[in-house]
Amino acid sequence: MGKQKSQDERAEDLRELYTKADTRDSKRRNLVINIIIGGLVALAVVAYFVITAGPPESRTALRLAQGIQSYGLAFEGHQEYPEGQNAQPVWVEPTPEETQQRLSEALSIFNEVAQDPGSDFDRDTAVLYVGMCALHLGNLDQADEKLTQAAGSEFDPLRQQARFTLGSVMLERGQLPEALEYYQGLGAEEDNYLATSAKLETARILGWLGRPDESKAVLDGIVKAGPEDSPDVRMAQWMLDQGMYLTHLVDLIPLKDVVVPGPTAPPEMVVPPQ
Repeated sequence: MGKQKSQDERAEDLRELYTKADTRDSKRRNLVINIIIGGLVALAVVAYFVITAGPPESRTALRLAQGIQSYGLAFEGHQEYPEGQNAQPVWVEPTPEETQQRLSEALSIFNEVAQDPGSDFDRDTAVLYVGMCALHLGNLDQADEKLTQAAGSEFDPLRQQARFTLGSVMLERGQLPEALEYYQGLGAEEDNYLATSAKLETARILGWLGRPDESKAVLDGIVKAGPEDSPDVRMAQWMLDQGMYLTHLVDLIPLKDVVVPGPTAPPEMVVPPQ
């Protein structure tokens, strides 16, 4: 009978599995980051302006908005309409080259604003987006540094968004147990507007770690708490319908034909429940 592995050895095995799965399918990497951030990247800015009517107009506000637009376009698909009488519209995702180019353009703008901001709000927003751009571009050290800096912002939505996204850095580093504990903590914060999103990530990681009962319980709790029309609740229900809580990390397969519901996927492209 073989020697039982220690907790550290099991964690290392999970990191290796995560890395292999990530290398095997680049779209699985996008699933990790884009689900986490895809529906939230503009939420910090939008929520702050909606709640407080926004800070006074600054000289860098327009430049910041241009950077946010470039960032969003890096992941935004579009419909193309082939020629022909009976041709159906086709949903086209941006190519890796297009994503890389737009992220680089956005990063340049955010660095510019961060170095010479027109307001504290502009500075903190720019630093947050520098961190998120760095995360997508694979520069995890810079992402960690900038997101940690933004996590100290005086503006609640920016601070909470930065703290939430730091969990993505842990996932990209293969630190699943650490990310699980981190998201569980965020999910328990009653005053954190991203708490439910953190619970979604908790459920996802529990599934990857081979703990389906716990994962399903978290998803059931999200759905039960409602409201039904919340994007997070709809995502939780979709994950339940698809049985994603049963997806152990070693069972991950290429997801080339799966479209996850999100801000860039049109309703007609979403995979229906089985």
